[in-house]
Amino acid sequence: MPHYKATAEIRHKFARPWGVLVPTVDGDKDLTARKVYELIREKCGGKSPLIIAIGDVVTDSFSAAGVPIQIAIIDGKTKRGFFSGKSGTFKASKTVDNPAGEITEQAWDVVREVITKNFSALISVNGEEDLLVVPAIVEAPKNSFILYGQPPTTDADPPIPEGVVFLEVTPEIKTKVKSLLKRFQTL
Repeated sequence: MPHYKATAEIRHKFARPWGVLVPTVDGDKDLTARKVYELIREKCGGKSPLIIAIGDVVTDSFSAAGVPIQIAIIDGKTKRGFFSGKSGTFKASKTVDNPAGEITEQAWDVVREVITKNFSALISVNGEEDLLVVPAIVEAPKNSFILYGQPPTTDADPPIPEGVVFLEVTPEIKTKVKSLLKRFQTL
């Protein structure tokens, strides 16, 4: 895989939710996590699919709520500064370099490795994890779920509330992301 860099247009496309947005329930992130997990289990007939969490607050909230996250991708930061929450319990830990607005070959390779080897892993990112949703979607098996936080966007029309996005990996979303990936700059 090449090293990708997002253009301003691409970053704008990722500002809107790509899956189902569940607004934060009464300001309680753990309650929101439990609600999202209920929705995922309903969609899967009560089964627990592969769940990939992207972001520190989402990983922390879902882990605290007892949601079985198999893969988490964090960078130690939130929109408000550094994050010092817990990260859950994982069988393996990997560290990658991935600058803001980019997807490095190393980061993509590690995401692919932990997904294809199907083991529980925490991927810590030196840089920014936001765009690692792209390799997660491309590499995850269909019917997996990807979770990430949605900051409030008041300048959108209509405004987007704060919450959690859960995205089911389908052939259609894989095609959409691969098409969008062609519009990234390659380094």
